[in-house]
Amino acid sequence: MKFAKMGLMAAMMLIGTLTTVSAHAATFLFTYSGASLGNTASATGRFDIADSALQAINAGGPSFGFPPNLTMTITGAGNGNGVFTSQNFVTMLFQTPSPLDFSKDLVGQRLADGTVFGVNGGQFNFFGITPHAPLGLGRFTLATNNGFGPRMALTSLVAITPVPEPATWAMLILGLGVVGFAMRRTRRAGRLAAA
Repeated sequence: MKFAKMGLMAAMMLIGTLTTVSAHAATFLFTYSGASLGNTASATGRFDIADSALQAINAGGPSFGFPPNLTMTITGAGNGNGVFTSQNFVTMLFQTPSPLDFSKDLVGQRLADGTVFGVNGGQFNFFGITPHAPLGLGRFTLATNNGFGPRMALTSLVAITPVPEPATWAMLILGLGVVGFAMRRTRRAGRLAAA
């Protein structure tokens, strides 16, 4: 009976962990600046992206998708200033030819092909659809006011919540197997005791 309670408690903790991890999304902060392009426009914001999408991106696949909880604030643009949210965008593009280290700022990381993410390697941008929303022009360049306002270059892209490593997923699967085995053994012992 003692083992049955321990197995049940372990299973409940694991299910709680599974629910939390499977629904996990990393939150990223980003900054665009017009300084290198001769203007004072800037865009700052945040978005969430699912772990599965991050794994696909790090595997080299382009990710076209719509990030939930997107908020972008544009200032200093003259036209196209304001706060834009998920409803103002049709998609986001995020692609890298080789894995990125999500524990550091992604902009400036050297990629396996010798290029640098945020400069000449990979892609990242937002594509607005509503009036005055920002529009991605080029791989890391965003323009205000549907592409007719000042241009800004991506200067920072940082995860502010931890991104699970593949080893975390392996440990979770192993733990689930151990709990399943323990529960099966407990049931079997219960049947033998009843007989």
